[in-house]
Amino acid sequence: CNGPNNQIDGPPYDSVYYLFKTSGKTPSENIKFYYSFTLKTTDGTNMVTTEIVINFCKPEVTIGGTQTLSQAPEMVTLDESGNIVRSRPAAFLECRQAGPCTIEVHAAKFDGVSGTTPDASVQPTIAVDGPMLGGNFTSFTYHPTGLTTAVFVVGNEPNGTHGLPAIGSHKVFCFVAMGHTPCRSPPQCHIVKIRGESPFFLPPTPPLVNIGDDLKLDEDTPAPVCAGFTVSFVIKAADPDAGEMVRIMVNDATGDGQDLFSPPYSATKLGEFNGSSPEATVEVSYTLDYETGVLRDPISRAITFAKPRRICSVASDNTRWERLAYGNPPDGDYRSPTKCHEVSFSGPPVFITTAHRYDGSPFNAMDGTVDERALVVDAWANQEKSITLRAQDPNADAEVHIQIMNDPGIPNGAVVGPSECESQILPVPWNVSGVFSRCSVATRTITWTARPTEDFSRLHRICAISRDSTPLPTCATDKMTTFGWYGEEHCVDIRLVAPDISWTHESELAFRAPEDTVEEEEGPITEHRSAFVPCDMSFLLVARDSSTGRNNTGALVDSPYIVEIFLVGDVPSRVQLNVVSEGRESRSMLVYAARRGDEGRADTVCFSARDSLGMISLPPSCVTLHVRRCVYCIREGDTMERVMMELALDFNWLRLWAANGNDDGDPDTVTAANPDALPGGRVGSVAINVGSIYTVERGDSLVDLAALFQTTVKEILSMNPDVEASLSPSLPLHPGQELCIIPCTKLPLLPDVGGDVLAVQ
Repeated sequence: CNGPNNQIDGPPYDSVYYLFKTSGKTPSENIKFYYSFTLKTTDGTNMVTTEIVINFCKPEVTIGGTQTLSQAPEMVTLDESGNIVRSRPAAFLECRQAGPCTIEVHAAKFDGVSGTTPDASVQPTIAVDGPMLGGNFTSFTYHPTGLTTAVFVVGNEPNGTHGLPAIGSHKVFCFVAMGHTPCRSPPQCHIVKIRGESPFFLPPTPPLVNIGDDLKLDEDTPAPVCAGFTVSFVIKAADPDAGEMVRIMVNDATGDGQDLFSPPYSATKLGEFNGSSPEATVEVSYTLDYETGVLRDPISRAITFAKPRRICSVASDNTRWERLAYGNPPDGDYRSPTKCHEVSFSGPPVFITTAHRYDGSPFNAMDGTVDERALVVDAWANQEKSITLRAQDPNADAEVHIQIMNDPGIPNGAVVGPSECESQILPVPWNVSGVFSRCSVATRTITWTARPTEDFSRLHRICAISRDSTPLPTCATDKMTTFGWYGEEHCVDIRLVAPDISWTHESELAFRAPEDTVEEEEGPITEHRSAFVPCDMSFLLVARDSSTGRNNTGALVDSPYIVEIFLVGDVPSRVQLNVVSEGRESRSMLVYAARRGDEGRADTVCFSARDSLGMISLPPSCVTLHVRRCVYCIREGDTMERVMMELALDFNWLRLWAANGNDDGDPDTVTAANPDALPGGRVGSVAINVGSIYTVERGDSLVDLAALFQTTVKEILSMNPDVEASLSPSLPLHPGQELCIIPCTKLPLLPDVGGDVLAVQ
């Protein structure tokens, strides 16, 4: 048997109508006459012969010269409003074997081929055309309008029931209308298929709790699953037809090309649901974790759940094989209505970051404990530091809020901005255009300007937690509250970068310790340097801050601190500190001005370097400047004659040349080979001898020494200002005392031949 679209064994078995025309033929004068023909039907093996007899009623008769219509009654149908429609009803119908199964037929006589008003003068009768085949009329209604209605029960009275063996069988019932004329209406035939009962769902199939509860087929029953949890629900079905087995087909009907029961989701279906039992049970189970069925961005940590899955179930029996009869498409068995459940995914928000992990939110490790994930970020005193935290919920329709935790709180003076929503289009796998999210991503910024007095020796921690807008009953976790689902905690450690100041190799003092550096038992390291009259001695001091830190992009940058060089303690009057430049590397010039009369003087000056905020200071470094006796600093334009004029009362530059003509092994002095040209160099760096150093012996006095070296007491005091002028020239000096003496400044007079006195030059 072929049904519509040539489906084998497929219902409905509708009628095929043939129109036979008698035009051009002269009918018999009889009112009734017959035509007959034979149809032969084959299935390829068997041949069935059917004889068709057509009864023609002549539409008109002439009585007494007057034409009178003698049209037979018609089988008609009624529309939903009860109005007569002159058409044949559908020929195929199905009846459940448990009933009820009735056929309601209508007949009326009309005048003419158009119009829907019956002839009220004729009340047609309705009869079965052929054997009853297991049915009977239960009522006839004759309407005043001429319409006749009959109710025919197919099967056992009173409701039309059939036994289980009748499932799948077909019965044909034909009805005709008769009236005032020998002509009958064409038969109206109905093919009745006896069908079995469809399986039905039982509790605990959600939302069923008790038998008789509303299954709510018109809506999907929610079956939410929370991150870290498992959702399970049981589908149960049975068939009322004894002896039939039930199977349940459960499929992902979301329609996006993904399947909850295939990787990466791999949900399970367990139970006896493949048609081996009259009651079928299948348990659908799925565990939502961050390893299966979840998209996680390896760069930002953002988690995206799949589209909610529509899981639909249909229960089917085995009518076709049990009864050898065709039920319903597509496989010939009877099926239940489809029941669907929506498996929606829910999880707490997580903090997300950027590629460099230093901002929005800062992360050290992408996973692990709070301490393992916490990143140490750098900040500087008196510089504003901003830290932005971002959190995202796996559900695009969620609303996320970031809260700063009271333990450990925030650093003194830090300012916490509001938690703000980021509206954006989120990329999702089931929609190439993305999904609009109003507030599933939130940000919060903390700004802090650390004071120079903060504790630089420890880390300053800020911790936050995020929550979404998921209601309380959804997930059984202690982090679910009436305010929403609280997610992970995340912390950021702030390291205050302290200045790291040191003297550079360019510094002429403090950086290197010369061999003559002496470290006192207590106090700063002191260097000893020579100074010479009458030059200003200059020493370059260079200090640098070498501290660095990482900014909000993770780049290593220099600290913004400015270095200051300053003098420490009592400052000698001849010392001056001149600033050359200040910044991350600062330069200053330490100047010592030795003047005539300072010979033998020693001044100690101390200096240090610090940051401009006063957080770090270097230990003081000191230098003792010794003004050399008998050594003169050469200035630009100096000649031996000029030097001798300034130091002695005569102009005997030859004695000065004699004191510097040979290398004396003194590193502070130079050898003057050319008496007309003194060696040049930086002012204060070139010195020459202007006299000789004499070490006082026991009993020496100024008078004795003046006579010994042919000079005057005044000249000796002039070259040795540290010797008290009030000292009696005849008193003995301290043994071991060093004096600078320019000999032969007073020469003896010798008589010449002419009686004049000549001085020996």
